[in-house]
Amino acid sequence: MMKKLLWTFMTLILVTGLSYAQKTVTGTVTGDDGPLAGTTVLVEGTTTGAFADDNGKFTVTMPN
Repeated sequence: MMKKLLWTFMTLILVTGLSYAQKTVTGTVTGDDGPLAGTTVLVEGTTTGAFADDNGKFTVTMPN
């Protein structure tokens, strides 16, 4: 009985933790001539975004 209760409790904690995990998207913005530095990358329908660095790389944390 105690072992089953422990597994249930651990599963509940894991599921709860995963539901609050933030997701990140990374990538590189490129054009015909290579990376596009300083490009704005936005999540559609939000104001969440990031700027591409000198190499065109960006990281955006997705809203929940």
